[in-house]
Amino acid sequence: MGLFSNKKKLNSLESENFQLKDRVKELESLCNSKDRAAKSIISDALRNGSSLAGKEMASLKKYYKNNGK
Repeated sequence: MGLFSNKKKLNSLESENFQLKDRVKELESLCNSKDRAAKSIISDALRNGSSLAGKEMASLKKYYKNNGK
């Protein structure tokens, strides 16, 4: 009897793992979309002379340098 309950638990954990992997992929996609939008906004603000946009671009560059992107 214990063998069957362990198999059920294993199947449940495998199912949960697949769901979590899908969620991670979805969140990565959302982050990439957000990053593209932020870069576009920063770029536009820089063209219009925003000093804050310059600071944000420098911060973004530093982030990418430190995180290997």
